[in-house]
Amino acid sequence: MRLQRQNITILNAEAKFLSHLEKLHRAFPKLRIVLEHATTKAAVDLVQRLGDTVACTITVHHLFLTVEDWAGLPHGFCKPVAKTFEDRNALRDIVKSGHPRFFLGTDSAPHPRHAKESAKAPAGLFTALMPLVYLAHLFDVAAIPLDRLRGFASDFGRKFYGLPVPTKETVTLTKVDVATAKGKAGTKVPAVFTVPRMLKDNGENVEVVPFLAGETIPWMLQVADK
Repeated sequence: MRLQRQNITILNAEAKFLSHLEKLHRAFPKLRIVLEHATTKAAVDLVQRLGDTVACTITVHHLFLTVEDWAGLPHGFCKPVAKTFEDRNALRDIVKSGHPRFFLGTDSAPHPRHAKESAKAPAGLFTALMPLVYLAHLFDVAAIPLDRLRGFASDFGRKFYGLPVPTKETVTLTKVDVATAKGKAGTKVPAVFTVPRMLKDNGENVEVVPFLAGETIPWMLQVADK
């Protein structure tokens, strides 16, 4: 009833919270605060205005999705829900700018396929299978400079938390020329990913539908030998 009186829904809950975030920062300006998994232009604008102790994470999937991808479509449904094209553009623009207080927060949720494709789908998407490949593809198609990827995915978060930034490269992302790859272009996202169920559940396998299931992404990731 309280949410109803305040007119708070999954579409505007983030925007309604932002005033509380600002009050908290004003009261404790030295407190490090991270707004997790922002989805709105309003959140991006506020975090930019606040001090250096306030940062923000953005998920892989919110850089891809809008409300059109989850309304009635369980495999695009997550919380916080993806919002409008304007909101998505704001997320992409701040990543493109290389702002050091906006960095990756993956928020991956491998819900079983039978649960996602049910009358009441749980919120969450399975992006942990290949987040850097997803990001390289998104940066490429959204005209975000690829030299922004390392800061967003690795360095900015470490610096904000005061952790050391690795000086040695550990992965290499390579774009594949689809025209010359002869059918072996890039990374194939499986339509279904099978994981073993725990013994208490009789040891049966569980099917999980990954993000961008069935698509072939023209990027490949190579992990350097240790």
